Amino acid sequence: MRVGAEMVECDVLVIVVIAVGGIYWWLKRRLSVWKRRGIAHVKPRLLMGNLRKKHHIALAIAESYTKLSVKAQLGGFYYLQRAAILPLDARLAGNILTEPHFAMDSPSESWDYYSHKRDFVVIDSMWKSIWNRALDIACDFSTNLENVNGQKIDAFDASLGYNVKFIANCFLGMSLKGPKLDNLEKLARKHLQLSGKRHKQYLFQQTFPQMASLFGISSMDDILKSFEKLIIEQTRADLSDKRYQKLIKIVGQPNGQRLSKKIDSKEITRRAFGLFIAGIETSVATTAFCMYELAKSQDIQSMLRREITDILPKSQHITYQSLAHLKYMDAVIFETLRKYPPIGSTWRITSKEYYVPNSTYIIEEGMPVVVPIYAIHHDPRYHVNPEKFDPERFLNGDSDGIAEGTFMPFGRRDAISIEMHFTIMQIKLMLVSLLKEFRITHGEPLPDALAINPKSPTLTPKNRIWLSVHKLGDSAEI
Repeated sequence: MRVGAEMVECDVLVIVVIAVGGIYWWLKRRLSVWKRRGIAHVKPRLLMGNLRKKHHIALAIAESYTKLSVKAQLGGFYYLQRAAILPLDARLAGNILTEPHFAMDSPSESWDYYSHKRDFVVIDSMWKSIWNRALDIACDFSTNLENVNGQKIDAFDASLGYNVKFIANCFLGMSLKGPKLDNLEKLARKHLQLSGKRHKQYLFQQTFPQMASLFGISSMDDILKSFEKLIIEQTRADLSDKRYQKLIKIVGQPNGQRLSKKIDSKEITRRAFGLFIAGIETSVATTAFCMYELAKSQDIQSMLRREITDILPKSQHITYQSLAHLKYMDAVIFETLRKYPPIGSTWRITSKEYYVPNSTYIIEEGMPVVVPIYAIHHDPRYHVNPEKFDPERFLNGDSDGIAEGTFMPFGRRDAISIEMHFTIMQIKLMLVSLLKEFRITHGEPLPDALAINPKSPTLTPKNRIWLSVHKLGDSAEI
């Protein structure tokens, strides 16, 4: 009996050794794709690939980009166990985002709110319909700041509250007060600051998208279900509301097509969710980062306040048209989006062979491509002294390079988009309300560089950004 038991144990041990050895060989094989093909790459680690445990994905990609960009036009990158092409040239990256050879691949982009026709007639019409609501939210934000005059506020929390109210009230028709709004803010925070479990789901989606789809693994499912519970009754009641019809036209119809079928409340809810996610991803952290940079750079803040007071005297009401004249503010927001692009990287998959211009490279069909947006925004070849916050670069020529793919904050080559337009106008309204009445400062030295939350799907600050707000005197400080 003893001999038989030992034989069974030996057989089990052999099976375990063979299984572990097989898995090890499989992992090493997956991580040798670029070596076998002779593509420049940074040596990967067994399980993490080229990612780093405490680094945001965009920063890990930028690390490989920096090491490889002096060697070639494109390189290889390992997202955990997934091999992807890494373009090392802004023009090539820009082409990848516009060429029909490349389709969206990332599960985080499955809502596809970046691929629709830009209809600015609809945008202007929608702004006019929501303008009074938007002003009320900005006024409410300013009033809340008066209650904390001279005290510290967390820039991220202030930004989250403002932007969630803006999206909820202006686009979803929700009340500015009540438990629904509080719950919506919790959902926004939950999406921007992934828990350990949801972060693992997110990584699995990115690494094995087909398997994630097959097994129904999604880091967004629980948020979508909670969102549906919050607004499903409202969307049922408001199917004929003009605001929702415009919502459908903006986020639901690719290439400007007419509605081919009747849209039910569930579909409207799904599209409303896409708008909600797009709104918080592009606006919340951008506004917080902008406040941080203005608190650090009092000269820039003063120049911006001077522009605001010149175009919008204290006695004058803010209008949609007047915001369009704030060119220096545009530059401040653009520079914030350059230094802290909300979409730090974006994925595409090759639908057919792509011959890389001016090279012998061929990107084969089915090959994933990761576009390193953060890395390009911080590349000194395209932006001089990239770590410096300098709005002047968008007044002195850097904007001319946008078409070359050097400025893609929302994962697109074209800078003029619905997402950017709404984000800029939304942030402008907040900054005007803030800087007309207050100066933002920091009580103690702010860090030269903010740590980025490694678990967030977009670029968000890891730590709190404590700032102070001070009511301006009657002789408005300039």
